[in-house]
Amino acid sequence: MKENNTLIVYGDEAKEWLDFALWNMKERMGWEFPEIIVNWLFEFVAEVGYELKPYPRDTLWCWDNAYVNGGWGLIEDRGWSKKEAKELYEEGDLLFFDEASGYYVESL
Repeated sequence: MKENNTLIVYGDEAKEWLDFALWNMKERMGWEFPEIIVNWLFEFVAEVGYELKPYPRDTLWCWDNAYVNGGWGLIEDRGWSKKEAKELYEEGDLLFFDEASGYYVESL
């Protein structure tokens, strides 16, 4: 339990919460992350955890915000070459980069 009454869950429990949040986004707004990013998100939250806020709406809002304002997408939309994106990933400036699909995650 963190100072502001939030709870962080890990592993399968974190994956279950993420699954619920992604389903909820799709039901409410019709939003979906690309499958390659969803797969990475599941691995990411299992390792770093999923923060549950005191109010469920606040927990879900974090993923709404990541969808709308997060730095993620296709490298071609940013004008990056695969080489540039790979260098950014290796330098730690990207959280995720898939060379085959061209998808990246800069921030959530």
